[in-house]
Amino acid sequence: MTNQGAKTSSLNAGGSYTIPAGYHNGSGKVTANSLSSQTAGTATAAYILSGKTAWVGGTQITGTLAVQNISSVSASSLSNSSIRISWKNPAKGPYTGVKIFMSTSGNPGTGGTAKYTGTGSSKTASGTSYVDITGLTMGTTYYFTVCAYVTNVGNGTSYNVNAKTKGLVIYNTGTQYYTLSNNDSNNCTITFNSDNIQFTKKTLYGAPLIGIKTGNMDMSSFSKMCVNFKITHHYYAYVTMNVGYIANSGDTSYSTPSATKVVGTGSSTSFVSDITKITYTYGSLRLYMNSASGSDGYGSAGGLSGYIYKIWLE
Repeated sequence: MTNQGAKTSSLNAGGSYTIPAGYHNGSGKVTANSLSSQTAGTATAAYILSGKTAWVGGTQITGTLAVQNISSVSASSLSNSSIRISWKNPAKGPYTGVKIFMSTSGNPGTGGTAKYTGTGSSKTASGTSYVDITGLTMGTTYYFTVCAYVTNVGNGTSYNVNAKTKGLVIYNTGTQYYTLSNNDSNNCTITFNSDNIQFTKKTLYGAPLIGIKTGNMDMSSFSKMCVNFKITHHYYAYVTMNVGYIANSGDTSYSTPSATKVVGTGSSTSFVSDITKITYTYGSLRLYMNSASGSDGYGSAGGLSGYIYKIWLE
């Protein structure tokens, strides 16, 4: 049997030493190298994700670094169908982007309808970013929950914001949001059907004059009235629309007529009237439509027949 004398070896974690055949004098030693010598590093708890652990210099460290939160979260209406969500990016990571959840019945939390995931317009540290949520319904309040996230790690603090899309619907396919009435007693017949307002000329100069009982409506936040309609008959090449208030003393100020070229009957179209020139007087709003010979809405005027499907303010 071979005399192996005193055998020695130093092992790192996971290493092994094969003991040779023979006999030993009892002075040999197998030594494990220190953990600190095998786990050299400079990371501290602040650089390790919260809840995660690591060995550094022989010591197990539990991380304290959380998903970095966004700040200054806000929501603002851009139009009758879009809302902008804005926020300030964190100064450092970890940070992948934001998640946005949406509801129309209160703050949705992270269990609401997922509407957006991404970095928005900018990922610059401490910079401002935003995303526009589109395809929304006019005059509706939307609630949003916004939070930062890190892929495969989790979400940061949630922030709740809300905004209301612009616009005020007055009438929409049979539903009257404000009381409408026939303001013309001689030249035009106006019929309120289940899904439209029908206007039919009686004479060459017949035109719809529709009264909208708004009460003391604040018009300062609106700049235009919009109408979606279909023409079945017209005397002249252009359709015109303007809007005014009716006071006890009679008609007051009117908007400048808006004109659109009639491309044919039987198809739906829309036009817009500028109402910024109206001087408010307590009373009812009146919508006036006609056909005219001039592209500016002036010139010879004639009768107009058709259907109105929607009236709204923006």
